[in-house]
Amino acid sequence: GLSHKFAMLPHTVIPSIRCHVTDWDAVYSCHVSKGYIPGAIHPSPGTELHGTMSWLTDEELELMHASESLGTNYEFRPLKGAVATFENGESVTSPWAYFTLHGELRINDMPVAVEGTVADNRRYGVMAETEVLELAHQQLAPEQELDQMIASAIESFETQQALSAKLKDCHFTTPGGVPDRS
Repeated sequence: GLSHKFAMLPHTVIPSIRCHVTDWDAVYSCHVSKGYIPGAIHPSPGTELHGTMSWLTDEELELMHASESLGTNYEFRPLKGAVATFENGESVTSPWAYFTLHGELRINDMPVAVEGTVADNRRYGVMAETEVLELAHQQLAPEQELDQMIASAIESFETQQALSAKLKDCHFTTPGGVPDRS
């Protein structure tokens, strides 16, 4: 969470407020990070994604950009025309968000929503991180144990890049489509 990202700034308080954004969802990005497959924001007409918005100083924003591998894995730009509505009823138009530079992971030709994120009226099936990692492992590094693949991705940026490149060439299919457990 945020406490890990800002551990270098002791005694820092990050103002955050719960909000929701319509027509967006949190799906898996098509890249491997430090031992996991991260999420990405993706258009989803009719879906209402719940989350939080944080207000960061310039120094905090620099740290956040570094933690998100700005320019390598993500770009930071506004959700043009979107409205983030807060618990108190106030809203912000075109809030800023991180967009994946890798595209979204697709299973049965559909993006896959991240289990643990909260959204209403999801269009996409939901999968747990462990399920997505196991599916990717079968295609990316079947000669290794899953924990070996994860450990190598944690230890090496080059391994992350190599696995990400292979991930983009995968055409994942699962029987019956992606399970919808939303």
